[in-house]
Amino acid sequence: MLRGRGYQTCGGRKDGRAGIADELRAENSHPPKAVEGEWKVAFMLLLAHALASAVAGFSDAANYFHYHMASASYCSSASLNAWNCAPCARADASIDSLRVFSNSSTGGRAFTALVTPRGGDAYIALSFRGTEGLENWINNLKFLKTDRTMSCKDCKVHSGFVDVWSSLAGHVVPELKQLRSAHPSAPLVVVGHSLGGAIATLSSYVLAVDLGIPVEAVYTYGSPRVGNKEFAAAETRSSSSWRVTHHRDIVPHLPPETLLGFHHTATEVFYNDGGLKGKECDGSGEDDSCSRQYVAPFWSVHDHLHYFNETTGEDGC
Repeated sequence: MLRGRGYQTCGGRKDGRAGIADELRAENSHPPKAVEGEWKVAFMLLLAHALASAVAGFSDAANYFHYHMASASYCSSASLNAWNCAPCARADASIDSLRVFSNSSTGGRAFTALVTPRGGDAYIALSFRGTEGLENWINNLKFLKTDRTMSCKDCKVHSGFVDVWSSLAGHVVPELKQLRSAHPSAPLVVVGHSLGGAIATLSSYVLAVDLGIPVEAVYTYGSPRVGNKEFAAAETRSSSSWRVTHHRDIVPHLPPETLLGFHHTATEVFYNDGGLKGKECDGSGEDDSCSRQYVAPFWSVHDHLHYFNETTGEDGC
């Protein structure tokens, strides 16, 4: 049974495309048009195994599950509490102790919950929403600077990301501590898309290093660069992180690396256009054979809003 509270709304519609489910049906059923229940059971068994071993190595199935937890952050509090938004339904999990947190000044929004995937073990989820004013935010990203120090030596990040996290942390951190106290064996997984990916990256470092709250894994989707090379290295050491990118998505190219001192965290997992199997990149954070192979003007806002052949954002709810 789901129990929780919500505080903020956002609009949207269902995206009826099946995405990875179609590919899994094609790969795992013979003949291709097998009965729905058969391939779904097979997929859930695969997913349960993938979630159980997600920290040991990257799994497309586990990644797809966590993508829906990130995508759900855009949906209304009512649909989150009922767990009936489109990403919620695709995640196929039971939810307990869900709470939504938002700050009108910074535009930050996140939810926490105890999540139990069907056939898997319970874990604590922290999911951050991306920005609502995407066009203006992308333009602003071009001019951000690494202007805020962190606890690690020579580490700098953009102050705007810190401000969003700080506006939520006063409520999120006590809730995480309460969930950990009630469920001590449940690991913490932090996720986010777009701006939410940047906040997930920043917060995971603060939680794990500064506050001593272990972070089992971090999954971000279409995240911008968050800080300098020193911060990227420190964050990568603090938890098992997977920075997922899609084809020509514009946001991972921002803020500019060479001009303003930014550097991506590792490990990038790159999905080509329409691809449903990720390529694990070289671990540098700036692999020229992954998303960085594309240069302006060939970057795409559409690719930022469409991961796994599904709409990401309010329109995907």
